[in-house]
Formats: sequence, structure tokens, C-alpha cells
Amino acid sequence: MIRLHRNVVISAFDLEGVIARSQERPELLAVARLAYDHPRGLTADILAGELIGGQSILCRRIIDRCVSLQVLERQRVGAPARLTELGRAMLERGQIWIPERGTWRVYFAEDPLLDVPLVHVEPCWTPKANAARSEVYRQKKQGGRPARAQARPALLRNFEYDTLCSSLVDGSTFQLLELSKHGAYGQPSTLHLGVGFPADGHPRVTLSGELEAPPRPPKVACRPIALDRVLELPSALAAWRYEDLWTELVSFARDIELETLAAACERAKRPVLPVTLEQTSASERRSMRTRVEVPPLEFARAGCFEANHLDRVELIPQSTEDADRWARWLQWDSLDGYRVPAQLERSAATIRERFPLFQVSSATPHELLARAKSDPTAPSSRYLLTTADLGLWS
Repeated sequence: MIRLHRNVVISAFDLEGVIARSQERPELLAVARLAYDHPRGLTADILAGELIGGQSILCRRIIDRCVSLQVLERQRVGAPARLTELGRAMLERGQIWIPERGTWRVYFAEDPLLDVPLVHVEPCWTPKANAARSEVYRQKKQGGRPARAQARPALLRNFEYDTLCSSLVDGSTFQLLELSKHGAYGQPSTLHLGVGFPADGHPRVTLSGELEAPPRPPKVACRPIALDRVLELPSALAAWRYEDLWTELVSFARDIELETLAAACERAKRPVLPVTLEQTSASERRSMRTRVEVPPLEFARAGCFEANHLDRVELIPQSTEDADRWARWLQWDSLDGYRVPAQLERSAATIRERFPLFQVSSATPHELLARAKSDPTAPSSRYLLTTADLGLWS
């Protein structure tokens, strides 16, 4: 599993406007479903006959309401109404988007892994007009200046208003319909963005943390808004392959040519890290695994990620010479009891199987015995010298 992460700063802007938010309105969904069943157009008579029950005036008002909500559309007043594309989307999601006018806090962020920069919208509490005037008067009396309105951020100015957005807090749908040109920045929030990439699957992107809550009435507790969401696969990661990402991370972390590492992986048919014997510790030689520490890294389309690591990266020798030396080191290291030549030969065969990509030339029993004689005080030497002195090598 490859894990990448970084922090994402979420901006907040308070302003007046009209925002449509999804609501559970089964009566309007029933009308939309009926319009879907009558593609040539829904009339008050059809609605009265199949759903309402003979109340034509009420049916006309219901159709008018659905037209105002863009669930239905028609050429002129009184003409048959058809389901809009927006209405079809509402029907598929089982919710109706109802416009609401008020003061809102819009949470947004510019991040390569957020295909839609709007994160969430939340209603803001605003004091009554007389209370607001009193506050301005108080500030002037104390020699201060009331806060000046700030221009709407460029991202909100340039945002396509017909875009349907999904809240990353609760999954509800909303749509910006009309926003004032000025407002005020709220306290920004910092969220944690993580990418988990299993070897046999697709990237899984998560966003978690807490958003600073908008103003609340004086006696209402102002608690942060919890957010913990799995994002849809961002377009920036759609073309990512596990093998390519793994190779890029290891190449960057170990300063290995990307082509060299890719060739080794292609030869092994799996992700591997070629190393010399000197680049490994004793435990790494035994397990043929290592932990690769990856420094902070930036990708062209996905952005910057903080330092991370890859666990249990498989090691292979960099060359045939390294494979021979590695195998001989393992032969000597595995001496933990008294051995005779037949046992040493079986152990050598087992060790050679750990290097399937190389024709390993392991040490013969007599080469191991010669090493023991050259260094008789080494802890492992006695396991061979003793059996040789007892005549068990003949």
C-alpha cells in the first residue's frame, strides 16, 4: 500500500446570496416521476387524474412550482411541461433542490485533487439591523472603524454557477444561484488529505478534519463542523498506475535512475529495489526487505505531498557479483549449529532459491571450512571446525 498525504487549507467567505440545497420533498419527486413517465409533456389534467385526484387549480400551481424550481420546463404558461435535465438529476438522486436566500458561509479550496473547489456551504447567523447599527455606533464611539466589506474571491467570481456541487461534510447537493459581490473572510481551516493506493486497486482519496463554524446566535454553541469523506477519484489521478507511482517514489527516495529501476521491476515482474551488498544492513540481507523513506515530493498534476515511507520493499542484488556475495554472506550467517558437508549443500541450495533472477555461485562446503580455519575465533567457525576435527567431513 502506498500512502501519500498533505494538509489542505480551506478558505471561508461569508456573503449574501441565493443557494439551492437538496431537500427531501417526496411530493415534488412524485410529480417529477410522473413527468418522466409522460415524455410528451405533463399537464394539469394528467396530474389531477393520476396523482392529485381532480383538483385542477392545485395541479396547475404544483406544475408552476416545479417549473420555478427547474424540475420541469415548458414553452409557455399552460403548455405541457417536460422533465428538465436538472429535474432528471434530482429524480435520480431522490432529492429536490430548493433555492434559499440568506447569508452563507462558502467553504472552498484550490487543490489539484479537488475537481470541484467548493467544499461545503453553511447558513450564517446575522444580527438584526438595529443590533448591527448599535455595534457600528459602539465601534465609532470607541474610536474604531467598522469592518469594511471585502470583494468576493476570484474563485467564487469565476465559478460556473450551473455546477452541481456535493458537500464533503454530509454529501448533500447544492448549487450557487446568486451571490453578492462583497462579503467577509471567515477563519480558514486546515484539513488532512490522504491518498491510499493498494497494489491491486485504485487510489482512495480521503479528506478529514474540522471546518471552523460560521457565526451562530449568542446562546447557541459554536462547534466545529466535522468532515470525514472519501472523495470520488480525482481526474488528476485517473491515469495513475501503482507500478509507475511506486517506481517514481523509490527512484526519488534512493536517487536511482528511473529507467534502471523500471527495468529491474520489469525483469522481476514485480516492484523490487536493486542494491549492492554494501547498501544493506544485516537484517535487510536476511529478510531481503527494507523501509524506504520518501522525502517531500511534488507531482506535476497531483501537487506536493509530505514525507512518507514505503514498508517492506523487496530487495534484489544489483548484479550477479552482488548476488554471489549476498548468498555467501547468508551461508555463513545461517551457521547456528554444527554442520557437515551434506547439510551445508542443502542449505546452499535453499539460499540459491532466494535469488531466482541470478545464477548464483554459492560457497562450497570446503570453501566455508577454509574460511573457518582462517578465522577460528569467529563464533560460527567452531560449528565447522568441530565436525571436521571429529572426522565427519570425510
